[in-house]
Amino acid sequence: RFVLHARSRNVASIIGYPVGGGLVLLAIAGIPWASGGTGDDWWLLVTFAGFGLFILWGAWSTNRRRIEVTEQTVTVVQPFSRYEMPWSALVDIELDNAMSNGGGIYSLAFVTPTDRIVAQVPAGGQRVMTELRDRILRARDASTANQAQVGNELPTNDEVPPAAEVAVKG
Repeated sequence: RFVLHARSRNVASIIGYPVGGGLVLLAIAGIPWASGGTGDDWWLLVTFAGFGLFILWGAWSTNRRRIEVTEQTVTVVQPFSRYEMPWSALVDIELDNAMSNGGGIYSLAFVTPTDRIVAQVPAGGQRVMTELRDRILRARDASTANQAQVGNELPTNDEVPPAAEVAVKG
């Protein structure tokens, strides 16, 4: 079992939460100052609060994105959705070029018979993403081999009903 997070997760936690929270608190603390003065400075407080909330949302969103690999499933967690796929439903994992102009940033795309789910993180160069793809496929192969040794062989892709292939939560 392992979890793959965004590389920028620590930056979001260390910088994003304090800066975003600080701007919101600054806006809240400034309400008496603005209302005690001429009242013309309310737009500054709204700007601080809005920018602070945007930074907090970005930090939360970055921290939430991940790929969870267990013995039975692989789960792609996006900011507002969660896709859980059993190993038997996973046909392939492809490299998805995240840049429309053919740039060098890639993501992983999990392919089932009915869906193609692109994980928003982690993202990186082709070599790094190929290594992550191979690590996940090795985990799938080890899980399948372990299930076969126990006697609970996983069903093939033909045996999985289409409606039960990918569980979307969120």
